[in-house]
Amino acid sequence: MAEEDSWVCPAGQRLTFRRVSQEWTERGYEIRQRHYRSSVCQGCPLKPSCTKAAGNREIKASMEYLRHKQMARERLKSEEGRS
Repeated sequence: MAEEDSWVCPAGQRLTFRRVSQEWTERGYEIRQRHYRSSVCQGCPLKPSCTKAAGNREIKASMEYLRHKQMARERLKSEEGRS
């Protein structure tokens, strides 16, 4: 749910934004990732299949990567992409 700057886990719990991190690839490209964490994983019946973390589930998402991935999907669905 990028519009609200949160994500939802398989159990329907909201993972809220925590921080931004920066990493660099071997070739020098910057990767900016947004970190999201749930606050209520304790006692969840889906936790064993959702995360191996001892605490709450945390995910990282690169918005630029997601944007490029969506653009590639749209191109593949186009008339030119299908051919």
